[in-house]
Amino acid sequence: MLCLGTSLPCLFPTETNKNVLTHYIKHKSCLNLDGLVFPLEPKSIPQFEKQNTTISVNVLSLDSDSRGFSVQYLSPERDRKNHVNLLLLDNGNKRHYVWISNMSRLVAGRTNHTGATQVCNMCLLPFSAKQCLDNHLSYCLKHHPQPVRYPNANVDKESTLTFRDQKKQFKLPFYLVADFDSFLVPIEDNDKLFSTRLIVEHCVSGFACYRVTEHPKYQTVLTVYSGKDVMAKFYDHIIQESAEIGKIINNQMVMSALTTDQLTKFDNAIICHNCNEPFTDKNYKVCHHCHIGGEFLFPCCNNCNLQLKMTKCKRKKTTHNDDKKRTHTSSDTDVHIHPGIPTYTVIQMTMMTLMMHKKTVITSSCDHA
Repeated sequence: MLCLGTSLPCLFPTETNKNVLTHYIKHKSCLNLDGLVFPLEPKSIPQFEKQNTTISVNVLSLDSDSRGFSVQYLSPERDRKNHVNLLLLDNGNKRHYVWISNMSRLVAGRTNHTGATQVCNMCLLPFSAKQCLDNHLSYCLKHHPQPVRYPNANVDKESTLTFRDQKKQFKLPFYLVADFDSFLVPIEDNDKLFSTRLIVEHCVSGFACYRVTEHPKYQTVLTVYSGKDVMAKFYDHIIQESAEIGKIINNQMVMSALTTDQLTKFDNAIICHNCNEPFTDKNYKVCHHCHIGGEFLFPCCNNCNLQLKMTKCKRKKTTHNDDKKRTHTSSDTDVHIHPGIPTYTVIQMTMMTLMMHKKTVITSSCDHA
């Protein structure tokens, strides 16, 4: 209990030895701490403010990612007589509040201003004058509290916004299209803990899955199943498709010999077909080809060619039981599964349901592990 009470020394100022605990213990009775559980969590600060109507409290914490500070709790009270900024220290086992006596010094590293600054408690930006802070607050109050972190000017990927996912501009060599059928089963034991009343449950009765590819050599027939354990069979089928398609992609077909027209196209190219940037000595011209069929596609720079190359991923042995999902489908449901680079066996399906007339379209993405 003393942790929070003694971290509010600004309420009980003393001229000397401000770090001596005994100066503040005698004032703990001035705070209304009834019903509060200690050590006090940041989520309980609103209750503390409700019981102590002259005090407002903000809580910051250390942000290990940015090596700065983040706002754990921002008080909605703006005009109270006493305002306190606290820093919550947490080493994993113990937590401790300390009083921030000077916000300007705490965030001094965020500005080149040599004097004292006015700090915004919501985004922790320092301002050289109070008028600048007042002008800023009207905009900052519209958003949730969040610290501002500027990108590193010396790191090009942080300071310059450019498109880098070159491979996402082109079609996937393989993807799976699946359709589920289900029937409705009345629900008798409805959970009263939820406000939504469940009437029926969609029970999957079967599925159909089809591999789509522009390479006829690797086209397969439609897989249809109806019976028990539909979702288990579906996961097993997807895992098997993953393994087969993964072997095809990992084969890395060598480029076929260029025809006369293709060779002329390559020789006459002066810019990359993908990024439209001119070739240089460091970023030289190369042939980009299909690693599935081996045919030449277009001339591109070496940087783009490396980005367009399919990435190899390590496989993890698992089954559908490792990814337990409860899937609800209607009697007319289409599922489009895009394997991407299908060298995975762990299937993580993110379901997004869109109601289109009487048809439900579920788009699922399978992330490789």
